[in-house]
Amino acid sequence: MQTKKLSLGLRHIVAKSGQNGEQTWLPLWMHATDTAGVLEWLIDNWLPESVWKVFENAGRRGRMTRKEIRKLVLFLGYIHDVGKINPYFSCLITKRITEALEQLKEDGVSILPWEQYQTSGCNHAYISEIVLLSYGCPKGFASIVGSHHGMTQQINDDIVEATLYEEGHLKKNLYGENAKQWKQLRQEFFEWALEKAGYTDISDIPELFQKGQILLTGLLIMADWIASNTTYFPLLALSEEGSDKYYPQRVEEAMDERVNLPESWESMTYCMDEETFKEEFGFFPRPAQLDFIRTIEELTDMEEDKPGIFILEAPMGIGKTEAALAGAQLLANKTSAGGIFFGLPTQATANGIFERVIPWAQRQSEDSTIGYSVRLAHGMADFDTRYRGLFEGHSEIAEDESEENRLYAHTWFKGKKQALLADFVVGTVDQLLMSSLKKKHVMLRHLGMASKIAILDECHAYDVYTSEYLDRTLTWMGVYGQPVIILSATLPSKRRRQLIAAYLDKNVEEIPKEVEDHMGYPLLTYSVGEKVLQRELASKNTQNLVTVELLEREQLAEFLKVELKDGGCAAVILNTVQCVQEMAQYLRTYLPNKEILELHSRYIYPDRKDKEDELIRRMGKKSTAKERDGFILVASQVAEQSLDFDADILITELCPVDLLLQRMGREHRHQIHNVMRPSNLSTPRCIILREGNEVYSKGSKAVYGEYILMRTQTVLPKQIAIPTDIPMLVQKVYADADEVYETIAGYQKAKNDYLNQQAEKRSKASNFLLSKPMKREGRRESCMDQWLKNSTWVNDKVAEASVRDGEPSLEVLVLQRREGKIAFLPWQDRNEALNENEVPSQEIGMKIAKQRLRLPRSLCQANKLSDVIKELEVLFKANFDEWKKSPWINGELILILDDNLSATLGGVKLKYSREDGLVEIKKQEESDGRNRI
Repeated sequence: MQTKKLSLGLRHIVAKSGQNGEQTWLPLWMHATDTAGVLEWLIDNWLPESVWKVFENAGRRGRMTRKEIRKLVLFLGYIHDVGKINPYFSCLITKRITEALEQLKEDGVSILPWEQYQTSGCNHAYISEIVLLSYGCPKGFASIVGSHHGMTQQINDDIVEATLYEEGHLKKNLYGENAKQWKQLRQEFFEWALEKAGYTDISDIPELFQKGQILLTGLLIMADWIASNTTYFPLLALSEEGSDKYYPQRVEEAMDERVNLPESWESMTYCMDEETFKEEFGFFPRPAQLDFIRTIEELTDMEEDKPGIFILEAPMGIGKTEAALAGAQLLANKTSAGGIFFGLPTQATANGIFERVIPWAQRQSEDSTIGYSVRLAHGMADFDTRYRGLFEGHSEIAEDESEENRLYAHTWFKGKKQALLADFVVGTVDQLLMSSLKKKHVMLRHLGMASKIAILDECHAYDVYTSEYLDRTLTWMGVYGQPVIILSATLPSKRRRQLIAAYLDKNVEEIPKEVEDHMGYPLLTYSVGEKVLQRELASKNTQNLVTVELLEREQLAEFLKVELKDGGCAAVILNTVQCVQEMAQYLRTYLPNKEILELHSRYIYPDRKDKEDELIRRMGKKSTAKERDGFILVASQVAEQSLDFDADILITELCPVDLLLQRMGREHRHQIHNVMRPSNLSTPRCIILREGNEVYSKGSKAVYGEYILMRTQTVLPKQIAIPTDIPMLVQKVYADADEVYETIAGYQKAKNDYLNQQAEKRSKASNFLLSKPMKREGRRESCMDQWLKNSTWVNDKVAEASVRDGEPSLEVLVLQRREGKIAFLPWQDRNEALNENEVPSQEIGMKIAKQRLRLPRSLCQANKLSDVIKELEVLFKANFDEWKKSPWINGELILILDDNLSATLGGVKLKYSREDGLVEIKKQEESDGRNRI
């Protein structure tokens, strides 16, 4: 059917104008047609089936057909910028293309001089929503249009009336001197958009549930970004009018040749026998893995047995990663998910899993003629060699892959906000948790979330602050009907019940208490529809008996000297960076014949990466006896779960029992080393350091609080059978019962302090926590207005930290002023002198961006942080103002060290070395007659 032709004045309404003085433009009707075309391409070629299913069930009047959804999506594309049809926007957008302004005036369109307009309160997304509401569009639909720039509006009937009032404060902005003319132009465009989408009447537009509104907003944002990119959709010369004849070729060329998004993944795995598992992962499944797989395979009725959350508790080294990937394949087949998200607590663990996911993802691509997209998502992902190797200009393929077996790291998915939209995403867990942060463009994260099977590893490592965001994210995953796989070796049973409740959007009391009481191990707890089931998984009946001993801190050096006299290697794990630095310095002096590797979070990225690589070489799975002998690791908590190393003996400060068990998992880890271990280190031992009568240090109390440390100390036996004793020990420490502990001096105060701190963290997390999904939407029409009210405006870097432990932190780039010239640290590059007066090249900019580390907590305290940032900003402006033009450095702060690798920041003296990283030089404390270690 031929759509009616737009009037000349409407065809000349400008949507886009050229940048940097370019005399180019794009009429509104063309941008609307571009956006609608992109949306149509996306739903036909990219949108995962799981999101289609959410849309089908998102109508308040009942299930929507695909034809109805298509109309709705097209109408969103055509109408989303209707708020640009006003004299204020026309005057604003044509400021630098006066020829276009004159054309509008020749058409008889009323446009006043710029000085006569109100410059606030006329955002075109806001006006678009108001116009649609005035026409009688459903509130939910109008709110999608109003939110297409990433923020929801706050609009009610009174605001609509006041804004459109012809004698109101926006009279000149919306009507110029001819209200009738501008109202006719908007009405004409609205009717054109309706007709183009296939609607005959406004009453045909469906009312939508909240979940549909959110995902459609995400899809509209995605399409608008693509359609607004002039590389994909070029602007026209001012002499060009634009033509309907450009379509559909203009959209097809942009999407098929320039954007060229990979297709979404479709899992073909409906069952997985032992041979298939071996093909996928290189070995036959272990008993627990096989039980996990069989449990998912048995879920055959997707209406009655709809899979939900799966909590897999199993010991370290049992193969939870492979079990989860196999489970994700099966679940994706059942739920039509278009990808996976694998979330981990640290960048190091994410990098490690990324290496393992890549071969798996490549195998998923074997039946694809187009290929799938992959994304490593964390703050340092761009520096990962394997990940960067997947890029090759436009949208890239691993070198060893044939044209028929592609795995892409597509440039469009590289942006932080688009992280979850790729097919296979591995990243730090905050990338998913930001889906529950009130922040601009969060709808894009929900669009990604609704198409993913989420795998979240090391969930015991998340504190109460982060857990608030995790729980809310699980609730939204449940609303979208996407399964989640939770992995942990040491999960408190109370937390198990809370996770189930969060996913099902229920109170904890509504989940049977038996879920918490089950002490089986390995254990699978999972939801099927509203039911919660549990299954103890089969496992090999092998035990590792770890002897627990106490040792005075001042005796450690002599102890290591004796224990390593016949060879072997040791890991010393301490609870604060300062303790690690002091201990490593002390041991290097006392044990000059041993090799001490110090590792913590206060190194620049290249130095830390070198140390991690050296640790894996000297103590990893492939290490030889020669490489291991005489090697001592002194590390902070970064060694708890980030790295796969195997010590012959473990020395540690006391920490919460779940983390202590994780540390124990880093000794006698690989049987291949048993023949290399000296006879005195042939059985695993965990040595806990103490200072006199104190079992835990002041620093340990500051990090973990005394309450959990007291409970851990009390229940810790002299010998631990791993894995058998894991659930018993964890539940004893984290259970509510107090009887065993009440006689400990100071216990009640420690408990009260702990509970108050937990409550404070929950309260703090709630500041920017996204609200829960709406319930009982069938009773009244819902919309997205105020969904992001009181949202955070922090940048993405700060947002990642906002879903973490709530403690303020600050990262800086570290360079040196050496002999008067800005340079890299000597061992990074002794010869490269940097010119602070010119923009660094792409290569140098990336190298500078790698020189990052996190400042000590003493500089990040709330009462000090703003002054420290201000000091660094002044330093940047004075020295590197030109560098902000580099995409690698823009928004960063730089700490300059002097010739001695020292600096003073916030009144604190700092010194950097390759061995110790960044050290705080404190005033000499009063001597207590011994070296402080």
